[in-house]
Amino acid sequence: MSDLRYSVFMDCLLAAVPEIKHKYQVLQEDIGPDVLPYPTVELVLEPFVKHLLQANANVDLLRRVFSFFEEMARSQDIEVVNLLHVGIFESWVGDREILARAWRYMGETTKQIASDAAHRLSRGDNLPRVSDSRA
Repeated sequence: MSDLRYSVFMDCLLAAVPEIKHKYQVLQEDIGPDVLPYPTVELVLEPFVKHLLQANANVDLLRRVFSFFEEMARSQDIEVVNLLHVGIFESWVGDREILARAWRYMGETTKQIASDAAHRLSRGDNLPRVSDSRA
């Protein structure tokens, strides 16, 4: 289990993925300095990672991001797990290609969260098969 907590999530996210700091600062300018984690995950982190997956680029950065996702998935704080479920996977489970690309980088607990999101949204058919995740 991870000790990642909602109360320190933003600091941990920006330390783990400093590449999003500029976009986070722009978001702060748009909606205020006390941006909560949900809008940050949905409006900054999710599109950033999705773009990396679509470009099929920067494998090291993707591994680092998905390592952070696994830490989120293993958190004892349900709000952190919900950030991953709602902020990332509720969007991705509708896109079979993105989900298959992401699957290659996911840890086991992250895959469980993604699978749960897919089934809750009746998108289980978009989950990668074993042969898809190696492509």
